Amino acid sequence: MSDAISIRHAILIPLVSLVSVVACSTASPPGRPDAPPPPSWHGNYDVRSHLVLGAPLAMAGPVLAQLDDATDDPLDPALFLVERLIAQLPPGSATDAVRALAPLAAAYVMGELDTIAPRLAPGLRAIAGALRRTARDMTLVERWQLADRGATRAVTGLALGDDAHVRAFADRGVADPEIAIDAREVGSTLVIDAHDLALPYGSMLALALDDAAPPGGLPALVDCDKLATTVTSALGIAAPSIVRAACVAAIDTLASDLVHELAALDQAPAALQVSGSATFTSFGGAAITSGIWSGALAEQRLQVGAFASE
Repeated sequence: MSDAISIRHAILIPLVSLVSVVACSTASPPGRPDAPPPPSWHGNYDVRSHLVLGAPLAMAGPVLAQLDDATDDPLDPALFLVERLIAQLPPGSATDAVRALAPLAAAYVMGELDTIAPRLAPGLRAIAGALRRTARDMTLVERWQLADRGATRAVTGLALGDDAHVRAFADRGVADPEIAIDAREVGSTLVIDAHDLALPYGSMLALALDDAAPPGGLPALVDCDKLATTVTSALGIAAPSIVRAACVAAIDTLASDLVHELAALDQAPAALQVSGSATFTSFGGAAITSGIWSGALAEQRLQVGAFASE
């Protein structure tokens, strides 16, 4: 009997061991998930898109024309300033005198501009140039989250100036435009399917205005006390306080008009309709390079559409 039991043990023990080995060999190694890892391009990216249009969008025309009006006459910006000052004067003989002699007053102010407002001419030209440049040549600062499902593209602001410093929409209380996108990897190419992203074109120009304006805004460009003294002395009018008040109102009105007109443009956002492709590399860290956008911003086709991660 004991010999039979010994024989059965001798047979069963190797069988149990074999089953254990087979079971262990087919189980998933500890720590390795059953699902395959996501594609290597999944993740969060800081991206910059450089867009160049053939011309500014038509909606920007009135704002740009107003700034051009400040610098397009030989007597500008003195004539522009005097005309806006006159528009703010109350009815009366002093106003009639200044209005009748506006060209003379502008010429006199122009001759004294280095004393009255040395920063006015370069300041207005810098603002006009910045808005006109940004209206057709812009670098979007973006945040991307890429995945098979739920990929998003958000624009958080603009990179401005030669040093590409960032101005954020949040600084103006404007929500970041964002859209869901379809992205996929084909070989080493990242493909972004066509999508429409509504951009706050007015706020984009407002960021350029904020960036180009001096500390203190447009009022910092003019010394209204000196201007009032200069104008009234040149015209023989004893009303410097009235002219000074009109000067302050004229500058404040110009600044508020620009801000309100730019804000109004956002009521009809500009549609960025694009598709794109880029090279994806993972050497030394995941990166998106050599990206190309094809499409248009509102009525203007993209002359340049490039993007890359930082």
